[in-house]
Amino acid sequence: MDPINQKERTTAFLQFIVLFVITIVFVNVGVFFNTRFFRKDYQVLKEKLKEKEGSTEFIPPLVSLLDSTKQSIKTLDVTNDADFDAVKTDIYYKFLDQLRIASIDTSNVDLLRASMRDICHEWINDRRKLLQVNELLKENARQDRRIQKLEQILIQKGVSEDVLKNIGE
Repeated sequence: MDPINQKERTTAFLQFIVLFVITIVFVNVGVFFNTRFFRKDYQVLKEKLKEKEGSTEFIPPLVSLLDSTKQSIKTLDVTNDADFDAVKTDIYYKFLDQLRIASIDTSNVDLLRASMRDICHEWINDRRKLLQVNELLKENARQDRRIQKLEQILIQKGVSEDVLKNIGE
């Protein structure tokens, strides 16, 4: 019981397969044509990558320099203005010397150094303000204790607490 048009069916099926394969080949060539990398382009990309990797080599020494400066500023505990200025100048010049010694190869070296100097100044000034606030807090606590002692003396001498409240206002 073979169909009468067996030959036409086989021919139509083979034509379909051939056209399907040709279509798939054209689609694949069209898609993958633009993704081909040429040797020269690949070499240029590799060279650019090496340049970028080389330009970040200065970061670890810079981080250690900033950490050491930050540690020396944290340990700063001088309240006298003259001594503080001397220590500040010493820390600042040590920082600049270490910054000059560090081999930093970037296109914006001067801008980077200026930024680092500003950061160092800010750290030192912030530390100075913190020390001044601590000294003021200590002085305030001393004055509060002195006032309490004076109030106790006045109470012992017979001054009433209402009068003391009025004096405080």
